[in-house]
Amino acid sequence: MFANFLSTIIFFFLIAKIFNEQTALFCSIIYLFSFWPYMIILHGGFHIVSQLFSLLTILILFESNSLFSFFLAGFFMCCTMFSSASSRKFYLLIYSC
Repeated sequence: MFANFLSTIIFFFLIAKIFNEQTALFCSIIYLFSFWPYMIILHGGFHIVSQLFSLLTILILFESNSLFSFFLAGFFMCCTMFSSASSRKFYLLIYSC
């Protein structure tokens, strides 16, 4: 549940960078109240942790301005790969950034 909350905050910052803050707030509220993450958590899946690490990777890549930022993004991308078996679906999203 905590990973879902952090994903909502990171999702807000990503959408605010692409669009404006009102659109980011609307999308974040829709994401926060969707039932998909809660159903995955109840079934014992770790997709939400993988999603948190991939959103964190994308946020760092948007903010990257030094070598340390790229290293940190690579670290969180590795955390994405090893946190869930279904994290393969996030690779295309990360590589497109």
